[in-house]
Amino acid sequence: MSSSSNKDDIIQNKIPVTTSNIYSDKNSLIILFQFIFGVLVVMAVNYPIMKPIVDAIQNNNFNGWILLLFMPFGIYGNLWLFTFSIAVLTWIIIKILKWIHPIQQGVFSLDSAEFRFYKRRYWASYFALWLARALPIPWVDYVVYSMLGNKVGSYVCLYDSVIDIELVEFGKSVMTSMNSNIMSHAIFQDKFVQLRTVLKDNSIVGAEAVVAPGTILGEEGILGAGCSSYIGQHLEGGVIHLGNPATKSIPQKLIINTDSDSSTVSQKEKIEEKEN
Repeated sequence: MSSSSNKDDIIQNKIPVTTSNIYSDKNSLIILFQFIFGVLVVMAVNYPIMKPIVDAIQNNNFNGWILLLFMPFGIYGNLWLFTFSIAVLTWIIIKILKWIHPIQQGVFSLDSAEFRFYKRRYWASYFALWLARALPIPWVDYVVYSMLGNKVGSYVCLYDSVIDIELVEFGKSVMTSMNSNIMSHAIFQDKFVQLRTVLKDNSIVGAEAVVAPGTILGEEGILGAGCSSYIGQHLEGGVIHLGNPATKSIPQKLIINTDSDSSTVSQKEKIEEKEN
């Protein structure tokens, strides 16, 4: 069960993040089931399309060879079909798991039902997310993350960041940089931490930065490259946060270069100038 005293201790003592990795166990076998399901869907859709083409080629029909030229488009389409079918199956599985055991936030023991069901949701989501992020279209992973329960605002840029499968909320125009890690779950000693993480509008997470579970990054706030937050930390908006964990903040500066001079203007001064 969750302990409010454990949660308060972890937040007040500024506990750093250790790991959110989940080891492979029997729950990971669901990937095999998802793979087989995706293959069967692709075969079922392709059979009525491919059979006339194969028959035409066997009968030396020229139309069959013409249709064969479109095969590369079919291959690419099958990649989309394979990914989409697994994403829909994953969405159904996640819905069922959340219905059986609704998500609770807090600090739990590693032998708790909360941790067991998180592992099931993690492995059920793993393959669909991997496929979505492997496709060369950036918005596919946005759709899959939203299907899994994360809130993804408009004009969000996720790049090659590592993002937890649930309890992560992105505001509008949020940017996460290369190799950053956005976490809503962590394992600390013998405890499992599960807290909602929120990145508010226009906030930025620098390259290789680590956002710990329960972190709230304020509007237009920046977590610097290589920096990290501690579990449950609230980071002020409109400034740059530095450190491991982030304990120092500096004002944002806007450098303006003109033909006549160069000047550095703080974000606050620039906003005031626009208002006037």
